[in-house]
Amino acid sequence: MQAHAWVALGKLCLTDEPLAKKCVPLFVQQLKAAKAPAVRNNIMVALADLCVQYTALVDTHLPRLAACLTDPNELVRRQALALLANLLQKVSLGFAHAVQSQ
Repeated sequence: MQAHAWVALGKLCLTDEPLAKKCVPLFVQQLKAAKAPAVRNNIMVALADLCVQYTALVDTHLPRLAACLTDPNELVRRQALALLANLLQKVSLGFAHAVQSQ
């Protein structure tokens, strides 16, 4: 249930930039703190979607997203790799540089 709530909040943020500005730090905080792999996975998906829509809001938090490549859970690591590869194809070279420095 909690994992689905993060996806729903992410979708709401995609349609409301002021809400996204308030929620991105919360997403990042919970990405680090969440114990359930499904929650971390869904937060990553939401952050990746927000990165495409509002790159400037998320790009400062890319190191935390890239850190998911070392998550203890294999599913989270695989999802992180897929999301980062997809983002590299969609967004600017500044993002590519931030990920490569990790």
